[in-house]
Amino acid sequence: MSAKHKDIMDAAVTRLQGLTLTGIASGNIRVALLAVADKLIKKEALRLPAIIVSPTLSETINKRFTGDSVADVYGWPYVVAIVTNADSPELIDNLDKYLTWRETIMGAFHNKHLLTPAEGDLLTEVNPSNIIEQNAWVDSNLFVSGFTFRTYTREVR
Repeated sequence: MSAKHKDIMDAAVTRLQGLTLTGIASGNIRVALLAVADKLIKKEALRLPAIIVSPTLSETINKRFTGDSVADVYGWPYVVAIVTNADSPELIDNLDKYLTWRETIMGAFHNKHLLTPAEGDLLTEVNPSNIIEQNAWVDSNLFVSGFTFRTYTREVR
């Protein structure tokens, strides 16, 4: 039996790979332990542009949304981060493409089912982060643009 959290992140990778994100190879969309892109690029030869899916924050458990006393709603948080080189000469020229990637990703996940209802899936919530993470730009010379996703599942007690 695999961890529900990992199953959710794998499903997110599969959905991301199915989107039309021009310029991002499906092999460059992956789950990683940490969304620390500069370390991944060096250690795992991650090619850019890429999308990194990584666990973050802590899970939530909420009884009030189920309407019954036999199940709870769990929230499974993870980061989805778009990463490319900041020193790329076409970065400004491609800003429209990068913003389109963000919009496509938000539309494909927000308030949508990720797993099947049989797997207890309710909805996924998308909380956009900074459009450009300034620390990644300054410290690692990377353009990083991300989101925090939380997929909710109904878990029987």
